[in-house]
Amino acid sequence: MSYFFQLIILLISFSSFSIELEQEQLPVPPYYEKTRSFTFSFVERQPEVPLFLKERIKELELKSRITWKAFDSLSYAFELVYLTDFTHALNYFSRVNTDTVAHPTTLHLLQLTYLKTNRYENLKQSIKNGPDSPAVKEIRLRMVEVREMNMNKSWDTNENVVFPLLRDSSNFEYKKTQKKFYKYLVPRAEDFKKALIYDALYTDDTDKILSQAFEEYGDFLKEHFYLTNAYMAYAISRHYDKRNFSTAKKLKEIKTAMSEANFLLPSIRENFVKASSDRYLFKEIAETNLDSLSKTKIKSLTLEEIAELDSKKQPDYLPWVNYEILLISILFLILLVVVVFIRTKK
Repeated sequence: MSYFFQLIILLISFSSFSIELEQEQLPVPPYYEKTRSFTFSFVERQPEVPLFLKERIKELELKSRITWKAFDSLSYAFELVYLTDFTHALNYFSRVNTDTVAHPTTLHLLQLTYLKTNRYENLKQSIKNGPDSPAVKEIRLRMVEVREMNMNKSWDTNENVVFPLLRDSSNFEYKKTQKKFYKYLVPRAEDFKKALIYDALYTDDTDKILSQAFEEYGDFLKEHFYLTNAYMAYAISRHYDKRNFSTAKKLKEIKTAMSEANFLLPSIRENFVKASSDRYLFKEIAETNLDSLSKTKIKSLTLEEIAELDSKKQPDYLPWVNYEILLISILFLILLVVVVFIRTKK
């Protein structure tokens, strides 16, 4: 009997060994890379319209344009930015006081208008007066400076560098194995992400400067952080300039590296969704029953407060013609026609 039990134990041991060997031979399925220290993934390209701005746009639908005041024109300018009609929006912004625009969303819409219409001096002043941290402001102002040089034909994307600091590893005095390294680099990565995303919202227009900036950001992330983060930055770079062959090459290389590491590629279509022209349907917003909307108190400066500031000024009639002057002009023309008709009849 002892030989029989020994045989059974031997068979069980052999079966267990076979199962373990088979499990070891099974391929490990690909998985998403864990990006613990810093993550650069989903970007909300077209954020929700703030409630107070929805209400202001709804009210515009109920008003005749000749009765609009300055804050009505301001509200309409924001609506035009959402519809990517930047030149038209600038016409309205230029006729009202924009110094009181303080809500983060409306301030960004104003700055985006300056960017898209090449009003770089206005954009720089708005950024300087904005609520961002000094580090983010510095990055954004550098982007404006580069855009100015590009417009003046003094910038070469193949020779010039947008962010020299990101390209020069000698600026980073800490090693990756030390905690101070991450204490130094993570905030920098966050600052650049926040600054660059400002220019990446709402529109998909070709933008070579933004493409170069995201490429340099991708180089930085690849060297100091994770392949997944670098892939996202390179993909966004490619999104804004399909002819950026440097980025295309880096994307190919990083895809290979991620495949060898058994990492899944994040979906650029899902994490950086293209801007949709149907995203902001303001006619539907205008038909919304305001009684069903939450009357959330807006802590930042609202357009109602802007209205109080502007109420002391001359109303901004649209289409920028004073109604009384227009009426007098029409009556004068009618009188002139009557006088000419009477003289002709005599």
